Parts: sequence; C-alpha cells; structure tokens
Amino acid sequence: MRTRTKLLIAAIAATALLGMAVSGASARSLEIRNSANGFRIAWSPLRFAAVGREGACPVTLEGTYAAATIAKRAGTSMGRITGANVGTCTRNTATFLRETLPWEVQYQSFTGTLPTITTVSLNLIRMSFKENLEGIECLAATRVEQPAGGIATIEANGAITGFRADETRGIETSGGFFCSLGGRATFAGEARTITSRTGSEAITVRLIPPDLSPSPVSFGAVEPSSTTERTVAIQAEAEFTVNRINLTTGTSYSISDPNSCRGRRVAARGSCSFVVTFRAPAELARSAADTINVETSAVNMTDSVSGSTPPLIAEPSPIEFGRLATNTLAKREVTITSGVETTIESIRPRTGARFAITDPNRCVGTRLAVNGRCTFNVIVETPAESERTLEDRIVIATSAATIEDAVRAST
Repeated sequence: MRTRTKLLIAAIAATALLGMAVSGASARSLEIRNSANGFRIAWSPLRFAAVGREGACPVTLEGTYAAATIAKRAGTSMGRITGANVGTCTRNTATFLRETLPWEVQYQSFTGTLPTITTVSLNLIRMSFKENLEGIECLAATRVEQPAGGIATIEANGAITGFRADETRGIETSGGFFCSLGGRATFAGEARTITSRTGSEAITVRLIPPDLSPSPVSFGAVEPSSTTERTVAIQAEAEFTVNRINLTTGTSYSISDPNSCRGRRVAARGSCSFVVTFRAPAELARSAADTINVETSAVNMTDSVSGSTPPLIAEPSPIEFGRLATNTLAKREVTITSGVETTIESIRPRTGARFAITDPNRCVGTRLAVNGRCTFNVIVETPAESERTLEDRIVIATSAATIEDAVRAST
C-alpha cells in the first residue's frame, strides 16, 4: 500500500505543477499566478500493486512552487512536496517516511503540437514510504535515475482536467526476500481534487506572454560568405501588439518583416513571424553573435542569435563528374582549406564501390596552418552499363573536425 501511496504523491505533485507545464507548452517559461499559495492534491483512492498484491488508499499531498516563473526544460525543478498524508485504506496499509521530506517535483515533457499541448509528464524523486501488503512489509524510494511519474490531461484553455499515475514506471522495493523478488511496484488512479494549499482556490497557470520561438536562434556552421535565413515566431496566450523588432548590432544579421509584424495586433493564442538573415563571414572558423530585441504591449523580450563558419571545407562541394562514357576512368581535384591549425588524418570514400582516392600531394599526415590548403584526387571507374548513376561520400578526417563531401557521376 505504501507503494501505492508513493505513486499517489507523485501524481498529486505532478498535477499541481502540471498546470504550469500546460500553459508553458508554447513558451520557454511557465507562470503560476497564485504560486505563493502553494498546492494541495487529493486522491481517493490511489491504487497500487506490488509483490503480487494490491492496495488502495486516499492520499493528500501539499507543497510549494520553486518560483512563480519556471523554465520549461526537462529536469527543471518545479516545486517540492512538503506534506504527505495517507487516510484509511480500503485494503492493506502504507506510511510515508516524513523524515525524508521535502520531495522534489520536476518537469519532464509534453505531448501535442505547439502552441497546443494535450498532456504533460512530471517526475517525483526522493520520495520514501513503507507499505504492508497482506503481511509483507516493504520499503520504497524514488531516485533521480528512476523517478515515479504522472501524466496530466490538458484542455485547450490550459486547464488540467485529469491526472493519472504513469503505470509504465516502476518503483524498486526493498526490505525482504519477497519485496525484491516481487519486482517493481506500479500505481494507477486519477486525482480528483487540485487546489491551492490555503483553501479551495483553483491553481491558475498561463504562458509568459508573449514568447519567441525558436529560442535561441542558432544557424550552426554555414559556408563562408553565404547567407541563410531563420523564421522566428512571436506568440502568446493573450492578445498583444508588436511595437518594435530590431538587432543590438546588426553586424552579421539583419531582420526582414514579410508578415508586417511591426505595429500589428495579434489575437490571443495567435502568432506573427519575422525573418532573421545571417551573412556568414568570409573566413573559416569564425563565429558571430547578436541579440534580437522585440518590444510588445505586453512585455519586452530578447533572443540570442548565433552562427559560424566551419573550421574546414572541401571544394568543390559536391564533387560532380557529370555524365561519363562507360568503362572509363575520370579524375577530379578536391582542395581542403582549413581555418585552424589541424592535421589531416585520413581521406577515404565511404563505400569505395566505384570511387577511389589518390594523394599525390601527401595530404594525409600533413599539418595545415591557418588558411592552409592541400589538394587530393577523386577517381571514378564507370561500369559497362549505360544509364547508371554512381554516388558516394568522401570522408575527410582531421584533428579539428571530420567533414563529408558528396560525389556523383553517371553514364
């Protein structure tokens, strides 16, 4: 029964904090407007199964939130269980080990399509309890690597309409031969009452309005002197007006507004997107960063933006032989250019079915200086059949990075 109690606690804690996750599905952060009042969750009953036996007990959990605003990231602490009580069980018994309080509740994940989510999962760790199942007494405790879990059902308006224990998760039990032999305990049941700790006040959760997505804006490594774009969405649970969108420096990035977000009033649960363009440096192994500033009628936001050029490249890319005659050999030169000091360790075709490498300049083993270059050859042997397409990838491994270059030919 104690195992059942544990699962119940996990579910309750998750439920109270679940509202936060719900409203934060389309945002980086979750806000609990009445967080100062904590939460109380009641199950009647929570059912459990362990060592081949079952139990059911009413459980009430109370706790506090870690903060009014919480980041929506897996493993983020959302709050703590500070009080746990077990009522009269209908079958078997369970007791919480109060000396182990407080227990931690963590955000885990959600399902749905942003900005709408349908469920939110939470973890409960460091909870300890003792249960007596028809004369077999066992101890149980959740750990960071093996937490108890619960799943909350979320309405479109962000309201929590149900919370059930995750029956796919198990809790290890100990205390005797039968406890260990019986395997992990599992829980089932849905909480019926979720309120603030100070009374019957409902728990209210909302998105931090508005929010930028993606955040941060990362372009990764792109070809030198090239330009590439990313679309950034401004979205919120409540209505808002976009007043300004700009960059702090604008040195390597620029903003375009094809959807006329500036000056636009966006309806509740709506969004408006703009475009950030990255002008990559001409040199290899260079990085660039900036900050996007978005001013709205609800809140002012910033979003970091970053991009770079790769430490080395191979040119041409891809390696195109074009159409060749059957039963013939052809050669293409490929030049490796490095933006950092590095040693070329190997050059090879991924499969070697039709393409091969020759290295007249002894690139393999060469130490390239910054902006250093070395040229090798790619050889292709075409088959006797016409209308054949040959494809492979050339893998270049160096002490700084490994890159691949596509190679193609046809007959």
